[in-house]
Amino acid sequence: MTDVGIHTHPRTNWLTAFERRRGAHRNLTLGTTPIGTTSISTAPISTAPIDQAWPRAVGRSLATFQLGETGGGLHLFEAARKAGRPDLLDPLALFLAEEGEHARLLKMILDHLGIVPLSEHWTDGVFAALRRLAGLRTELFTLLMAEVVGFHYYEAMAAAAPTAEMATVLSAIRDDELLHFDFVVDVLTELMDGWPRWRVGGVLVAFVGVTASASIVTAIDHRRAFNYCGVGGLEVVRSCWATATELARRIAALTA
Repeated sequence: MTDVGIHTHPRTNWLTAFERRRGAHRNLTLGTTPIGTTSISTAPISTAPIDQAWPRAVGRSLATFQLGETGGGLHLFEAARKAGRPDLLDPLALFLAEEGEHARLLKMILDHLGIVPLSEHWTDGVFAALRRLAGLRTELFTLLMAEVVGFHYYEAMAAAAPTAEMATVLSAIRDDELLHFDFVVDVLTELMDGWPRWRVGGVLVAFVGVTASASIVTAIDHRRAFNYCGVGGLEVVRSCWATATELARRIAALTA
């Protein structure tokens, strides 16, 4: 799995950045039909038949991730208000809208493959509970953890997708996660500005540890999908650990 190549950069005007990205995926196609202009169940993905081994191995796993991308933002918005950061409401709304776009793209793939989306999954409940443990910073660190796991998951699925069109869609979702890393890191850096180094360090160690734990759970729960894609569980954990560690180092440098 690839090194994401995260690096320190000047902070971005995220409201402007997200507004410029609206509709970024409207030209993605599955076959000859633009996504969103028709039901994917009637849009040809490829003239060649899809190897049914891929849907059997990956389908339920994709449905689980699709469910995870559908979460709302009411608690996140309330946490931002309580933290005295109403300026974050609009960027957070646009950030969550991109997550909703991922859910839409994944559901279209599921629909085409004849896979029924999930209405609940135990990991989705755990993730929601973690986000609500404390305030805005905890929510954002939990979201960052999910972005790390998601990046490496979508990378693996894209590499083994049965058609070039599906690979393109999954790769677009993966690439969005890189931008989301930047956004969440920038917001967390602002929220932790002025903290003593020991406090920053303690929080970042916890973040890396929780992310590693989440990657272990993901590697086990989605082992059939990863194995089909030729990615071992240990590789998943190592990749997520490396990315989380790199993000933690970046936050530490920006708050020093």
